[in-house]
Amino acid sequence: MPANPIHAAGLPQTWQVWLAHTSLAPESVPAFLEQLRGKPPLYLRANYADKVTEIESELKATGFEVTTTRRDSGLITFAVKGTTPIYELQALKKGLIEIQDFASQLLGEAVDAHPGMSVWDVCAGGGGKTLQIAAQMQNRGVLYASDIRDYKLDELKLRTRRGGFHNVRRFVYDAEKSPTLTREITNSGGFHRILVDAPCSSSGTLRRNPDVRFRIQNDDPEKFAALQLKILVSVEPYLRAQGKLIYSTCSVFRIENEDVVAKFIAVHPQYRVVESKLVGSPELDSDTMFYCVLAKE
Repeated sequence: MPANPIHAAGLPQTWQVWLAHTSLAPESVPAFLEQLRGKPPLYLRANYADKVTEIESELKATGFEVTTTRRDSGLITFAVKGTTPIYELQALKKGLIEIQDFASQLLGEAVDAHPGMSVWDVCAGGGGKTLQIAAQMQNRGVLYASDIRDYKLDELKLRTRRGGFHNVRRFVYDAEKSPTLTREITNSGGFHRILVDAPCSSSGTLRRNPDVRFRIQNDDPEKFAALQLKILVSVEPYLRAQGKLIYSTCSVFRIENEDVVAKFIAVHPQYRVVESKLVGSPELDSDTMFYCVLAKE
């Protein structure tokens, strides 16, 4: 590695301090910086296991190089390389696959939703992980998806319809305004799973979004950490006993990850950490995401 790997990776010098307190293992930092020089492959996820042969056939016939990964959880992932416009694929138009980075898919896997559950994806955005959870639930149970941006929920509506998922209910949610949820939700006994994929610095997505390295301001990690904790605290009352709260970010900064979890548990001792993990680059050729699964007594 060069004498100054931060500079060699094209990062502002502020990263020197942030990476001194990172969720990455110290020995992984050089490899993480080295991987910033290239982009990961495009990852697709199968919505339906019985359509894998059809999906693979189209991908290969269209000229893509395809590597299929099957996991014990049922997650089926395709890493694809090629130059064909991805949005022309019939498998995508018919809702058989979704574009979703592998690290994000591993987070969705950690939610571990099952048919018949009640689940809330708090910061759903365009719905990549929402669709993955819906696939896990097989249209049985109810899946609530919220976001502060209503236009994102419009996008999610189109994607759920295309994928054939009918148990997804959408609503706008802003944790900073201390909203109350509908009577239907509060009378349901609480959610079995709540996913908070919180707004963050996006420092784990630099390989796909290189401009992020220049958009992160000096005090952004601290500001995001405060917001992340606020969101966790706001949704916590809606989780039922023995339920699981899954907290995640696409950040590699400890202040947004383990430190937020520690602050949350300090005021909510009824929670225990089941699993806390950083997934993706540099171990995998993907983005990098942090997640922590918290179980409620």
